[in-house]
This record gives sequence, structure tokens and C-alpha cells, in this order.
Amino acid sequence: MTALGLAYDGVSWLRAERANAAIREGRALSLGERTSPEVALAQAYALGMSGQQQRALTLYREVAAPTRNADALRAAALYNIGNLHLRQALAARTDGAEGQAMALFELAKQSYRDALSIEPKYWDAKYNLERVLRWVPETEEPDLGEGPTISRRRMPASKREVPLGPP
Repeated sequence: MTALGLAYDGVSWLRAERANAAIREGRALSLGERTSPEVALAQAYALGMSGQQQRALTLYREVAAPTRNADALRAAALYNIGNLHLRQALAARTDGAEGQAMALFELAKQSYRDALSIEPKYWDAKYNLERVLRWVPETEEPDLGEGPTISRRRMPASKREVPLGPP
């Protein structure tokens, strides 16, 4: 029994070492090679920090997908997606691309909200969402379903809430 346990630990260690080597080298592991969502999360983080943001986003989205992954891992992946979008938004704003920055800020806010919908007590996501909301406050969207507004003077008396006679 002890030999079987040692063999299992040895194989697990070897898989972890291979995954760590791939992460250090910046090599993307295929879905079949990946031993766990934790490895995908670690690899995505390493890719994001090395500037390979698109590859990192792809891996984060795989972990965040509502499959068999634990809620904590899904929330962490969504939080890191928000962080990537936030870094991209700040860089775009610095470069003067305000329109692109606004879109990325909105993506970051949505990622933080999604993380909080999974893990409501995720304080890091709450903090980052609050920071983004301070930089880019929510705006009131006009309700486009009501149709055009009619000024009071052109509106018929029955629509202006003017009494037409006894109650």
C-alpha cells in the first residue's frame, strides 16, 4: 500500500513539475496536458505578466467557464480577467485612446461583477470594482423603449394630467 502511495505521489509530482516548467518557459499547455484548473490559472497569470494578454485571457476564460471548476477558481479567473482589462484600459488612456479605454473599463467592471456574483465576499473584486467605478462612474442610460418625448405644450390635455371635468 505504501509503495502504491509513493508511486501516485511521484506521478503527481512529475506532472506538477512539467506544468511548472511549461509555465516558466511561457509554453501554452494544451487542454489535455493540463492537470488541473489551478495549473491553467497559474499559467494564465504568468502569460498575462509576460505581456501575452490574449493567450492569458483565453486560459482565464476556460477556467471561468461554468463547468466542473470550483466557484473559487472561477471567481479568481474572472477577477484576473478584470485585472487584465483594467491594465489595458489604463495603458490605452495613457496612450490617448479614450474610447478604447472606456470599453476596457466597462469590460473590467463586468468581470468584477461576474466574480462577485459567484463569490459575493470576494473583497479584492469589490475593491477593484469600487476603484474602477471611481475612475469611470456609471452613467444613467436613457430608456429607448419609451419613444420620443413630447413637450407639455404639444401634448393633448388628457395626457398632461389636466382635469377635464368632475371626478
